[in-house]
Parts: sequence; C-alpha cells; structure tokens
Amino acid sequence: DRDRGDPDASSPLDRETLKEVRRAFDLLDLNGDGVISGDEFRIRMSGMTNAPVDEEGVRNFLTSVGDPNRSGGGREGFGRAGATAESFVRWYESRVGGDTRRD
Repeated sequence: DRDRGDPDASSPLDRETLKEVRRAFDLLDLNGDGVISGDEFRIRMSGMTNAPVDEEGVRNFLTSVGDPNRSGGGREGFGRAGATAESFVRWYESRVGGDTRRD
C-alpha cells in the first residue's frame, strides 16, 4: 500500500473530486511507488497524446506539480524529482480555485 496519508482536512476539494484527483495521480504513477517521476509522466503523456513529450515538457510538469522536497540528478537531470500525491492534489487545488469546495 502507498503511504499517501488521509486527505488534508483543510483541502477545499469535496470528497468526490479528491477521489478523482487521486485516481488521475494513480494513472500517472506507473510503478505504484507514490511518486510520478519524469519518466512516468513522459511515458503516460506520450501514450495519451500519441506525441513524444520533450525534456522541457517534463521539466514544466516537475516544476509545476513536483514535490519541492524531491530533487537530484539522474539520467534526464531530474533524479528523484517527482510529484507526490500530496503535491499533485495541491497543484490541482491551485488550478480549480474554489470551484469544487466542500459544502
């Protein structure tokens, strides 16, 4: 099981929206380790769009969605960098604003 913790009680997302965001995260987290790596993002998005995702696209994803506590250098210069479920939910919350607030 992943250690993703319980949803933050202060999250503005309603329970159903939070579940959907978590499902989206799970679709991108190909190896199930609780982190969407640059490689996983590239593989999934390339498959969904039928177009390759370049290094800039991966960098933009990791900068926008990635967990700032994860860094390093690796094959593509991103190493341990990745988006955790928590950082993914925070990113989604910042995109939707108050559109899916709890009652």
